[in-house]
Amino acid sequence: MKRLFFAAWPPDSWRRELSSAVAPALAGLRGRMQSGADWHLTLCFLGNVDERLLGPLCQRAGDIRLPAFTVVFDCLRYWREPRVLVATLSRYVAPESAVGLVRALTSTAIALGVQPDARPWLPHLTLARGVSPEVWAEQASSGELPLPAVQWSVDAFHLAESRVVDGRRYQLLASWPLRAGGQ
Repeated sequence: MKRLFFAAWPPDSWRRELSSAVAPALAGLRGRMQSGADWHLTLCFLGNVDERLLGPLCQRAGDIRLPAFTVVFDCLRYWREPRVLVATLSRYVAPESAVGLVRALTSTAIALGVQPDARPWLPHLTLARGVSPEVWAEQASSGELPLPAVQWSVDAFHLAESRVVDGRRYQLLASWPLRAGGQ
């Protein structure tokens, strides 16, 4: 069994831009900071999947023909239950093409007998784990902080495995481009 998920991975230049935008809010914050190399936008969390389904998952994912999309991260939020700090979209409004990709990946998984996470998709990047509510409340009484908008043009998606390899928490197993205009 492999713990798998589909995600988009930002380029280094975008990670540097977001890192600069969030640095003031993260200064002095106690918690386990996620490495920028591990920042990703989960599209469909699959959970534990039989290794024999890896080939069919990759083949069907490669058949997806959807356009690239742009997301704008402009807000930091604290999610109390998992105790994580995330960069997200201030209104949780994702582009329709992103929502279409999430739906296509979910349908692909279900067609192969995999039961992906059924929670509604909320576009976000996890920046820190194990953040105490009291510490976050000192920085943002409303539970969120605005960020300078950081725009990301997502032009590919990946199948990844949760496991530590060379100090990184995730290993990319396969990648596919998103097509201009859905071609």
